[in-house]
Amino acid sequence: MYIKTLSYYNIYEGWSLEQINFKNISLLIGLSGAGKTRIIHAIRTLQEVANGKPHKGIKWKCIFLDKQQREVTWEGEIPTHYTVGSAIISEPPFIMEKISIDGSLIAERKEDETTYFNNTKTVKLLKSQSLLYLLSAEEEISPIVDSFQQVWLGESSLECSTSLPETTPQTIEKIKSSLLSPTQKLYLAYKYAKDDFNTIIEKYQTIFPFVSKVCFKIIANAEEIHYILHIDEKNVRKTIENSHISSGMNRTLNLLAMLYFSPPHSVFLIDEIENSFGLNCLSHIVEEMKLSPNMQFILTSHHPYIINNISPENWILVKRSDSEIKIEEIATKLSKVSKLDKFIQLINILDEVEDGEV
Repeated sequence: MYIKTLSYYNIYEGWSLEQINFKNISLLIGLSGAGKTRIIHAIRTLQEVANGKPHKGIKWKCIFLDKQQREVTWEGEIPTHYTVGSAIISEPPFIMEKISIDGSLIAERKEDETTYFNNTKTVKLLKSQSLLYLLSAEEEISPIVDSFQQVWLGESSLECSTSLPETTPQTIEKIKSSLLSPTQKLYLAYKYAKDDFNTIIEKYQTIFPFVSKVCFKIIANAEEIHYILHIDEKNVRKTIENSHISSGMNRTLNLLAMLYFSPPHSVFLIDEIENSFGLNCLSHIVEEMKLSPNMQFILTSHHPYIINNISPENWILVKRSDSEIKIEEIATKLSKVSKLDKFIQLINILDEVEDGEV
């Protein structure tokens, strides 16, 4: 998946986001409270809607490339509430929904609640779930829904322990294309693709040189088998379970696993990246992003290191005008000077935003 543009209106909460154009790496910067995190949440909400979760009070238009590199335009609207007689329906029906592929309308839900797929009226469908979800078995729609499975929260953590389904992939290609969690994929690489597992661990040890070994231990009971990640540290006698390592170490290994094991064209959402990873991790994390051209990263940050080490061409200024979240690509405002001077120019622009001059 590659998200090209998004416009979004949260009717329920009363705020709107004007169209934002994303790049391979999009660094959202702006004052606290400008709406950067809301953009991340909006994408996550659309992922939930695509997966069939009912929502209320939202309107959107999103253009993206699916896993087959087709340009998909998906737009819809769900009201804040809906009544039948005197009864309030907890899961309001869609007012409108359209799905277009490469400019051709494929599916549509109209305000009179009729739905069409390939210009043919469908049987009556559940009103509170998206057409993407309800038509996900269709050959033209399933790659779109699969694309939403490739959107990841980059600041998430490895599970303390994991189990596996009965049938599991055993080659690195199948591990990468599966919808298993990063912890599950890491274990399968540990078992079936040792070279790939060691590649990740070597990167991890570069960041945390005191780590001497990373392995999995198996705990079985009558019902299922659990796989628990363990870490050995130099000059520390006792092996450390994943549940006892620091959150920064956990999230770093999780992100490395996601970057390595996710299929091409995955999307990573990381809110305030400096709070998710330790200062000693940031330079390595940024470099890994730059070395992943087939992935898309949508980040927020206030940290000078992050801002200075991502090209100004990838900076997107987020600012507020009452309930409206406004977007500005500010690279054209910055003169051709050093990165440090561009950062200083950015600070001046943010000061002008705070003073209401921009």
